[in-house]
Amino acid sequence: MKRFIALTLALIAQGAMAQGGKALPALPASCEDQINSNGLYCSASKVLSDSKTVNVTFAAVVSKDSKHFKTVDALLSRYTDFKSWPLYAAGSPQAALEFSAHGSVALPSIVDASGVKTLRHVYEYNLKIQGIPLLKQPVHGITYNQIVAPYAGAQASLEFAAQTAPVADFPFSPKGVKSQTGSIHVLNCDPAVLTACDASKWLVVYETTAVPSVSFAMAIAAKSMTAGIEDLLVGMLDDSIDVPSDTTTP
Repeated sequence: MKRFIALTLALIAQGAMAQGGKALPALPASCEDQINSNGLYCSASKVLSDSKTVNVTFAAVVSKDSKHFKTVDALLSRYTDFKSWPLYAAGSPQAALEFSAHGSVALPSIVDASGVKTLRHVYEYNLKIQGIPLLKQPVHGITYNQIVAPYAGAQASLEFAAQTAPVADFPFSPKGVKSQTGSIHVLNCDPAVLTACDASKWLVVYETTAVPSVSFAMAIAAKSMTAGIEDLLVGMLDDSIDVPSDTTTP
């Protein structure tokens, strides 16, 4: 367990040290049109050249006047409020994610010798396969999440990596994905980037790269992953969804 955690933290730390030259994920090419259409977000996915890896990008424009999103810290805390993820998914109209009764739990955080905190998250849910009625993919795993120095142009950034193999404390293999890394960022919304932006809004950008457990029908896998991410993040950014007052991040 210690060896795995050390490796995970080292990989995240390497990314943090490189922040000065690290670019934000590119917005989807049709982001402007999508946000003009739905008023909130855009997304895009692609299967990489190895034919087994999927990349998904999501971006959303959020009002700074919203009761839950007045600050950068509030936005990131909304994401790391892991036990509220089932509430976020339940509030999305797509209903692509179905969490189990205890399907999203924050584990005790890890703090290294320099005081850097890593948040751990256990999740278990069914992902509805898009275009194939009644078919669902079980997904179960653990992520390690760390707030890092902001990427260029961002106000705040968080990186995450999924546990990829059993360890002593968590002796199970991940289900649904073989590996996954990603990041989420909060920016001041620049009208030079999107016409929906102005000084009263945030731009939230999320990206992830994953290797699904399936090795066929990758276009369907990419579409299903995108629907699940949209489900979670659209619900997370819904200002009308109030989370339990005792929800805290360890």
